[in-house]
This record gives sequence, C-alpha cells and structure tokens, in this order.
Amino acid sequence: MLGVLKPAEGGLRSVGVFFLEFMKCPAAVGSICLSGATLANRLLEGVSREEDGLVIDLGAGLGPVSAHMMRSGIAKDRIIAIEVNGVFKELFAARCPGVRLVIADARELKAILDREAPGRKISAIVSSLPIRVLGSQLTENILQQVKSVLRERGGVLIQYSYALWLNYPLQDYGLAPGSASIVWKNLPPARVESYRVWNKRTTKLIAMSAK
Repeated sequence: MLGVLKPAEGGLRSVGVFFLEFMKCPAAVGSICLSGATLANRLLEGVSREEDGLVIDLGAGLGPVSAHMMRSGIAKDRIIAIEVNGVFKELFAARCPGVRLVIADARELKAILDREAPGRKISAIVSSLPIRVLGSQLTENILQQVKSVLRERGGVLIQYSYALWLNYPLQDYGLAPGSASIVWKNLPPARVESYRVWNKRTTKLIAMSAK
C-alpha cells in the first residue's frame, strides 16, 4: 500500500497506524516504507482527467493515491477506493472526503463494481496491492477478477513493485504488457507497469514494438 504522507493529511497518527498494521501483517501492507508523491504522479501519468471512466484505487490503504487523484483533477465521482483493512477507514475519510471507499477483498472486485457502479466504463485500475508477496493462488484469484472487469468495461491496470528486476511479471497471468518505468526518486525505487487484457489489438501493438 502506497503511503504518501504529509503532516496535514494525517501526520504522526497516520504513520503510527500504518506501521502497526505493517507489523501485524507485513504481506498485506506490502512495505514498511512510506513512499513519495513522485510515485503517485507516475502511477497516474497516463490516466485521463477529461473522460468520465472510473478510476479504481485498489489497495487504497490510507488514501494517498486517491488524494493525489483529486489533486490532479480527477473528479471524486470517478474514484472508487477499495481496501480490505477497515482500520484505515477513518483516516482515509479524513484525507479523501467525498471519495467512495469500499471495505472489501480484491477477490470480490467484479461484484463490488457491479454493485457500486453498474455499467460504468473504467479508465484505469491503479493497484497498490503487494502482488509479489501475496502468493500465487491469491494473486491468480485477484488478477482473474481484474481481467474480467477490464474485458467487460475497458481500461488499463497500473501496478507498481519494488522488485526492479522483474520485467512484466503479470504477463504470466495472462495480461498484455504496456508501458514501464522506474521511479528512482521514490524510497525505495519502484517499477511502474501498465497492462491490458490480451486481444488482437494488444498482440499487434506488442509485435510492432518488438521490431
């Protein structure tokens, strides 16, 4: 879970809650480090501010990505934040007033969106989930949900990882790789990648880029 913390957005209390939740369950929180705004900027770099498709903050945590979405001009009614840990709910609401937060498991993604925003198109699913440490079965279950949603509603998955040596690991789960970059200014540095669902168009684009 990304933690872009500023004093005005939660201060020491946010840091304390984040740290305690990491100590309870490191795999679920994903990092003891509180990452910087540069990473949030990169995650949202390709997300349109003009269209009305939903932007899903998956693994929203304390709300840094959702807060940055608002600051960067993404309308509140386009954002749906999903977080499994209810402990973060109050601090999320304080940081992101008016943003819809759903306390639920990412394995229920399709059902959540069918309930919360039936029929709406998606611009992007921005994931702060610690995919690399969740285990293969849990990762498979989550990504099956992501693929189902993207196939039905469109959009792109944007995922970051601190494992800089892994190049497009999610393609092993049937997702088509898109853009990739490393945010060196983040602590620790993070690799940001985008993915789409495999189809004839993505296959053609990948083949062209390989020439």
